[in-house]
Amino acid sequence: MGGYITLSNSDLPDKGVLVNHISRLFLLVGLAACAGGSQAPVGPDPVEAQTTPAPKPNPNQKMPPAAPMNILGIAGQVVGVLPSTLVVARDSLAGKAPFTDRASSTKWVDMMLGDGMQLRAPEVKWKLPEQMRSLARSAPGIAADPDYMGQAALRDPQIVKVPDPMISNLRTLMAIAGGRFVFVPASFSFQHDSTGAVEARANFVGVDTRAGDVVFRSYIIASGATPAAAMDSVLTILFPSVTAEP
Repeated sequence: MGGYITLSNSDLPDKGVLVNHISRLFLLVGLAACAGGSQAPVGPDPVEAQTTPAPKPNPNQKMPPAAPMNILGIAGQVVGVLPSTLVVARDSLAGKAPFTDRASSTKWVDMMLGDGMQLRAPEVKWKLPEQMRSLARSAPGIAADPDYMGQAALRDPQIVKVPDPMISNLRTLMAIAGGRFVFVPASFSFQHDSTGAVEARANFVGVDTRAGDVVFRSYIIASGATPAAAMDSVLTILFPSVTAEP
């Protein structure tokens, strides 16, 4: 009739098939909605959602006081002395003797320190850097090279327990040396002060290799007319007992 299309019952889909199609459609729509609502965000959390703040530097951190060594506590004992590995010369001192280069700077500091220790504290059986190197060479594959133990890291005053592998290497080396304690010249710097004198800043650390503890710290600032005089002033503070009458 006219423009209308007449469908017979045979042209209509089966009622059960139609219901199944509609049910599947609703099920797919529901699953898609659930998946979209529960999808985890990709990437890092927003800043406002992060509850752990980033660590901040401590502006109030102070260096240890200029403490003298207690020689009576180590008198008669073998004490190892590690080589210096961090020596810094600033301003017009840089590049001039004894700070021509790193090798000459560290060698000079070790010489000044070794002479001063033997002169000012002969009660201690010091094993100076060259002896420590010799001990390490006598046990290849067992003892680590004392020039490359990372000892300059101990200048950080927050370190109270020496970490591995440093403490394991120190313990092995001192077992060969026949002692327990290690003296570490952790860092040195030299520069002119406001009066034109040479100012030396020295950071010393003592380690009990059996316990792994830092048992001594001293940060000394001293001046002198020359680098050698400044270093001598540092040693006078570190070993003040040299002034006692025999």
